[in-house]
Amino acid sequence: MFYFSRTPPPDPLTLITEPPVAAVVVRHDDHFEVTWQREAERVRVLDDAGAEMRVVVDANRAIMPHEQAVPQPVFFQLDFGDGGVWRVGERRLPLRGAVNVRDVGGLVTENGRFVQYGRLIRAGALGRLKDADLDYLAQLDVKLVCDLRSDEEVARRPDRLPSSDPTYLHRPVKDNSSGWWLLPTLFFQRNPIHKLLVRGYTRITIDQNAHVVGEWFRRVADAAQRPALLHCTAGKDRTGIVMALLLRWLGVSEEDVVADYSLSNRDWRHFRTDLAPS
Repeated sequence: MFYFSRTPPPDPLTLITEPPVAAVVVRHDDHFEVTWQREAERVRVLDDAGAEMRVVVDANRAIMPHEQAVPQPVFFQLDFGDGGVWRVGERRLPLRGAVNVRDVGGLVTENGRFVQYGRLIRAGALGRLKDADLDYLAQLDVKLVCDLRSDEEVARRPDRLPSSDPTYLHRPVKDNSSGWWLLPTLFFQRNPIHKLLVRGYTRITIDQNAHVVGEWFRRVADAAQRPALLHCTAGKDRTGIVMALLLRWLGVSEEDVVADYSLSNRDWRHFRTDLAPS
């Protein structure tokens, strides 16, 4: 007997949980908004070169006007006056030719530190990057691009790479199983998709591709290969699992890793339209 659920699926946007971050820069049309979680009597906001910016608006927020016709990478330093200086940036990067592009910086670890900004980037496919996007990544000085897509996906739409000339590492996440393990779940269980995803993520992405995950870890542990960018096609499944493992290794809690993973739902409407073959 076949079982089909009549319950409509939830709106993916309702499944998003914003992970807590130590500090973040948000880009608006004519200004940057910088917010932070640490308490301090006075906070100086500096640009990335160390020059002081506009005064703090309130205890945990500052506003800096901008006139960027073309988006450029932006980082600020927060000087808390006690020797603590944080370098902070945007989490959602403004690339127009790719989906789901995020800096994983700002996520707080279980020992009270946070992941540095401008070091680890996750994204969808890079084959449709605009020239301005390439300039953006070149200004970030991306040194490593790791592509998890299959040979067929790469042949269909190769990456466009920035002029910073990063090392391109093609390490496809492969499924070496026959697929027969899917049949019992598909035919005999109600609402099987979550079971398929769990088994796919563990049995395929992790168990069969541990060498890919291990090489990514080894490379990004080398400061000479950062900033590093990891991507697949949508930047959510293969990329999401590998980046989740890395964040756990860095000490981010499982709860916050899951919340960060959920942010891919913001781009779900673009996955079919932007990633469809042309």
